[in-house]
Amino acid sequence: MNSREPTLNSREATMNRPARRALRPPFLSLLVPLLWIGLATQPAAAQKSDTEARAEIELARGLAADWGFVDLSQEVISQLRTQGVSRKLADELALIECEIYSIAGLANPARRDELLKQSITCYEDFLARNAYSDQKGPAEARLVSASGKYARSLALKLEDAAPDQADALRTEMQAVLQKAILKTGELVDALRSIPEDDRTESDKRRLFELLLDKGDMLLELAKSQEDGTYSFEQSYKAYESLIDVAGEATPYGLLGAIGIGDNYSARERWSDAADFYEFVVELAIPSDSEQWRQAKSEMTLEEQERRFYFVQRGTPGLVRALASGGKPGKAAEAGLRFYNLWRREGYNLPPVHGDLALLAVARTLVDAGGWIGGNWTAGEARWFPTQEAMVQVETNRRNQRRSLDVALELAQTVYRANQGNTLQIRAQRVISEVISRPGISVDPEVLFQAAQGEFYERNYPEAISAMKRVLASLESADEAKRTELGSNVLWHIGRSFIFLDRPLEAAAAFQEAVGDRWVGDPQRDIDDATKFYETVKVLQRQAKADPFIDSLYKEAEQAVQRFNASGAGEIAYRNADKLYAAAEADKSPEKFAEAKAAFARVPADADSYEKALVYVGVCEYQLDNYEAAEKIFDQYLNVRLKDSTYVPRDGTRQRRRLEATAAATFYWGLSAYKQEDWKRTIELFGDFPDKFPSQTLMAPAALYRGMIAHGKLEDQKAVTRAFEQLLRDFPASKFTAAAAVDSYKMLRERRDKLLADAGAAQEPEQQAALEAQARTVLRDMAENLQVANRNATTPSFNNMRAESKHWVELGEWETAEELLRRIHASEEFRQDPKTAEDLENYVVPDLGKVLVQLHKVREAADLLRPLVESKKANTETAQNYARALAGWIEVAKDEGGRSSIVEVPGVGGE
Repeated sequence: MNSREPTLNSREATMNRPARRALRPPFLSLLVPLLWIGLATQPAAAQKSDTEARAEIELARGLAADWGFVDLSQEVISQLRTQGVSRKLADELALIECEIYSIAGLANPARRDELLKQSITCYEDFLARNAYSDQKGPAEARLVSASGKYARSLALKLEDAAPDQADALRTEMQAVLQKAILKTGELVDALRSIPEDDRTESDKRRLFELLLDKGDMLLELAKSQEDGTYSFEQSYKAYESLIDVAGEATPYGLLGAIGIGDNYSARERWSDAADFYEFVVELAIPSDSEQWRQAKSEMTLEEQERRFYFVQRGTPGLVRALASGGKPGKAAEAGLRFYNLWRREGYNLPPVHGDLALLAVARTLVDAGGWIGGNWTAGEARWFPTQEAMVQVETNRRNQRRSLDVALELAQTVYRANQGNTLQIRAQRVISEVISRPGISVDPEVLFQAAQGEFYERNYPEAISAMKRVLASLESADEAKRTELGSNVLWHIGRSFIFLDRPLEAAAAFQEAVGDRWVGDPQRDIDDATKFYETVKVLQRQAKADPFIDSLYKEAEQAVQRFNASGAGEIAYRNADKLYAAAEADKSPEKFAEAKAAFARVPADADSYEKALVYVGVCEYQLDNYEAAEKIFDQYLNVRLKDSTYVPRDGTRQRRRLEATAAATFYWGLSAYKQEDWKRTIELFGDFPDKFPSQTLMAPAALYRGMIAHGKLEDQKAVTRAFEQLLRDFPASKFTAAAAVDSYKMLRERRDKLLADAGAAQEPEQQAALEAQARTVLRDMAENLQVANRNATTPSFNNMRAESKHWVELGEWETAEELLRRIHASEEFRQDPKTAEDLENYVVPDLGKVLVQLHKVREAADLLRPLVESKKANTETAQNYARALAGWIEVAKDEGGRSSIVEVPGVGGE
């Protein structure tokens, strides 16, 4: 469904400025693991306290949502259930399980529908069992969200489904949507029953979200129905209600207007749709350049980009509506307006919506045709219906281009930025449309990109035809281009024939690829030769004793040997590697033994011979034969590598040696770690990332275990160094998350021990010394969080909250104030319903306490008054409010240590 947008702050509301949080990058900030450091706890035999259990529930949610570590998240939940939680938290624990299924579905496209459906069932079961639970509201909201995502996933499948599958998909999607829409209506009615003046900010946001969900889901339902008139009307009403309650100039109001545009587009009411899309785009950034120049002079760049986001969101619908409504010229102008803004102003173009807008502009220019005049890169492009019209305005030939050329450039921009996802395929469709136009002459590389689009969409007959067109274009290309593309094109043709279950034609394609005409790319030649060999091997099994196939098999063997002197040995190594992968997947001792024997049979002339030597030892390690494994690693690292007889001469074998060295070092280190030989672990893992910088999977695992070893030897400085390196170099690794938990745990355990020793101390001096050490460790914990929070690209409420609690406990009031003010002022935290509640329940009381300590009584009183008057304040908060009103006296010490009585006056009043 639509991305959710925050409400406008007071200043933005005055200026009708849309607010937009920047999209998160595909991978994660350094902040995420530290969020969980401060909250995670080690499993213990006794039942967790509510505070500890809630921290681990948040840890599980964060591991899944922020890091994508679904398995680790489920493990945290499993451990917590085993240890037991209070009845109060049992519902919260059950609910997070449902949420993790949903998160896992979004992270795993192959199992998305299965996991989202599991999430929906989980929420439904929870609500059936817990009708009076405090978690009923969140469960209902998340059920609606998961249902919408599942329905949208089914709708995307429906677009490309075969007729025999479409009816079943449509029926299931409609059933899911109807249940979710009914539930959404109930939740909306419940929120509307609250008097408007009594609705909290959280209530308002939930109402906006639910109305948007309702409109989106009704629209999807309408599009799937034979007669969707009623659902279209109800969808329209939901969007209209959203605009009424949120305000048309707010982000939610603008999303509602886009929803109405989508509603009209689905009904092919193009003029009405265009009006709504244009309203959004024009309100976000006026087309009057002078009006926009004056408005933006009062905005930050971030505020301008929030407005530009809505231009991105509205442009695809606008250009489609205009073009479909018979106004291709207007559509081209609207598309160029978006592009010119991006180029001229230098705004950020985030993934997905930005790329979708670029593709919409490209497709519009394809349909509109014509010419583009003006400085394209400076954001001064204009559309003209004919070349003659353009020349009259733009005389500089460098600024004259065909619309099709510009469309091709935009589609290629999106193509290059989205390798391996659906946007790449959409871009390839546009490229294919451009190059299919009569009179278009394009580079073979562009033809290849379009052909790849058919291949990735599994349109294999079309892919074969398109790839053959690339081969034809290469006839007149230079040698470099033929070498670069030729064998790659034939590889795709061969793979397409394999997918079509036509192995003989596939073999012919690979045979052609390794012929003299197309060879030249070393890696691709090896791939083609290998595929040639493997395909003919299948044919030989199918057609036994066929002379033609047998001769083809000999030719394939010769090709392997020709392009890779150790070809036969490499085939043996690859077979052993496949056995090892199967053994690792099954954790089967029998299969590890089989893989070990296969590695031992790899001949010495194979490029991967040294890797085979090492992996005999790795198999011994997997079989828990640590002594045998270490002997093999020792022999390889300390004997063979030092023998000049075995120095590899070619680049391939040098690379294989480096990989073998890394594997031997890594698994020897794992063997030492499992045997709790901490010094040897550090010796092997301490500088692993520096010695093997290309081993991005092994390196964080090695650093993590080295950090644990340092901790076991009570070298806290080394622990800190290792953890900082993990944060710096491997922020997205699961081992960084694990290290975050363990690093903080070490500090916490050290502090707990110090405090316990202090409590048991007999002498006051000894007790004071231990308490001082514990305080120092607490400061280390706070500073650890502080560094990460200040360097993070994306703020995290829980991380900042954890840090603030440490500063408050330390009595570092100025530092605590600065951080709490940042948390309290964050629009992003206010926009999230959960953190918005936590701001009121925890941050405001703490900030009030800090302000009282700093004698800022007026601010403290104003901040705490709403909590007291609404009876939401706890005892400590009420006392701090009372102190701010009445004042107090305290003992203060000057720099010389002399004490004096200080009166702090309150603000007075009732």
